[in-house]
Amino acid sequence: MRCMKWLLVFGMVALVSVGAGAEGLAQQKYRIRKNICNMMDDASCSHWVASHNEDEEGAATLAISAGGSDPLAMDVNGLGAADGVWTDGSSVTFEVTNTGTVASGSIVFQVENDAGANFVTDLVLTTCAASLDAAATCDIVLYPRADRNGSYDGTLRVSATTAGTASMAVAGVASGFAGGGGLPVAVLSMDPASAAGMDIAAAGMSVGLVLYGDVVPFTVRNCDGCETTTDLTINLSGTHFSMASNGCTAPLAGGGSCVIEVQPTADADVGSYTGMLTVSADAGGEVSAGLSGSANGFGPSDLYCWGHFAYGKVGHVYGDNNTVAVAVSAMGLGVDLAAGGYDHTCALKNGAVSCWGRNHQGQLGNNATTDSIPPVSVVDMDSDVTAVNAGFTHTCAIKSGVLYCWGGNAYGQLGDGTNINSLLPVEVQGDLAGGGVSVLSIGYYHSCAIKSGALYCWGENSFGKLGDNSLINRSTPTPVVGMDSGVTAVMVGIQDTCAVRSGAAYCWGRGYGGALGNGGTSDSHVPVAVLNMGSGVTSISTGLLNGCAIKSGALYCWGYNQYGLLGDGTIINRTSPVPVVDMDSGVTAVSAGDHHNCAIKDTTLYCWGRGETTGALGLGNYENRSVPTMVLGMDSGVTQLSNGTWHTCAIKP
Repeated sequence: MRCMKWLLVFGMVALVSVGAGAEGLAQQKYRIRKNICNMMDDASCSHWVASHNEDEEGAATLAISAGGSDPLAMDVNGLGAADGVWTDGSSVTFEVTNTGTVASGSIVFQVENDAGANFVTDLVLTTCAASLDAAATCDIVLYPRADRNGSYDGTLRVSATTAGTASMAVAGVASGFAGGGGLPVAVLSMDPASAAGMDIAAAGMSVGLVLYGDVVPFTVRNCDGCETTTDLTINLSGTHFSMASNGCTAPLAGGGSCVIEVQPTADADVGSYTGMLTVSADAGGEVSAGLSGSANGFGPSDLYCWGHFAYGKVGHVYGDNNTVAVAVSAMGLGVDLAAGGYDHTCALKNGAVSCWGRNHQGQLGNNATTDSIPPVSVVDMDSDVTAVNAGFTHTCAIKSGVLYCWGGNAYGQLGDGTNINSLLPVEVQGDLAGGGVSVLSIGYYHSCAIKSGALYCWGENSFGKLGDNSLINRSTPTPVVGMDSGVTAVMVGIQDTCAVRSGAAYCWGRGYGGALGNGGTSDSHVPVAVLNMGSGVTSISTGLLNGCAIKSGALYCWGYNQYGLLGDGTIINRTSPVPVVDMDSGVTAVSAGDHHNCAIKDTTLYCWGRGETTGALGLGNYENRSVPTMVLGMDSGVTQLSNGTWHTCAIKP
């Protein structure tokens, strides 16, 4: 009789297979089998039908997720409760999804390997029980519980009749339970318990510029063998302190420690100040350290710098670029001359040279290679210095007519006959040794100077920029062709050089973009005359493939014109000088940088060219300008200026 029943099942299915199309065939087979089994009231038949559902109608598959919660951080804060008293933590909702195509059958779940029974189901919010249809979801809500400090874990496993299983690891840490029969209560301590003398010596830094003092580390510790603290809360009071770093971001186990670093800050002479560092935890208590210090030495200056801030070359602490002129207060009043280089700056005051910024090749001249934001004195350059100039990695100065250089010397740019860097000033040798030097100018890797009206250059000689009709690098000064007398001014660029002889302008080196101003774009290894600059030229400057000259009080520029460097309202290269807009009279000084130019007209300072990314134009923004624009705060009284590669400095007494 049992065999007859099974033959009936298979026969009915076969008839359906003959009569049904491909569409819905599996579903019809399953429904017929199920109906027949129901009529037969045969348990083994029903089981066989269910087991073949997956093959012929689809599959049910379970997936589990914890949403945005971390199932491995289901922590419990004992909040001082005694050991043995159960305390609950925050719940986590796990979403179970049937990602298959048929119903899952009844769902069951449990947390396995949970020896301490530290995970409990919220029966009110949990919705997983009945079968899940395809694509349907249900929730399992667990909350952690503990009765003493320690860690715990387990595995949430979910299964269904026809959908297999899905699982997810769960874990947490319990802390904050008070001793009882367990560990001693957590107690925090701090070392040092107070910090006096957190002072700031501004050394003339400008009022309004935040300066930082030395960092003081505070070590926070939990007692040995004690319970783990709860989360630490940090509070720093006092208007002149900042948290330099915070290593106390997690609970401390017994004997554990962490470090908080505090710095004093000030932007003016605020005298003495106080503050308090406090660390607390619900399990661990509270501990504090008193802070105190003073800030003095902020003051005014007549030297201002702005633009790119890297290495502190604008004369104050690291931060954002300066888009407006800011006083280099560390130099105070009475600054005579400023010289902007690539990543360092120098100034002359009362015959003494100070430098600041990058110092990786000794360009600050203080017998060190450590960068310095505050100005440092150049060794043996504390009196009788009349000129100073900053280059890429080297610096030069004239002291009592003798020329000295220091810093990088890869191409012989120090002029001492070697290629060895020097952390201290060394005397330039050859024809310039012994004195008589009156003017100097240095660039990236070459240098030039005037002695008794004759011009000499040395260092790197690509494009013939030394002017000696060769491409040979020179480690001692070499005479420039045709410049043996009557030279009154010289300016060294990156790839070319210009000079004034008997009132006429000459340039040599790379001619790209019309940089030599002679009507062409070819390089020249000897000086060539700048067109229309045969007389009346009093000052000349050259930057990156562009030059400018003052003739009878009017300013003209030529060469490469990216960013509007030439100041003629265009970005068109010019192979011969063109008038700079609104600079037809009253111009007394000009300085060309790599990507921006500046000039003084009637004691007002104007800049133009590239301002983007650096703020080197001093306009309070990062805009480029193709015509001269007045520098903010420099509308009168400006006496001297110097452009670095990405920054600008000026003196305004």
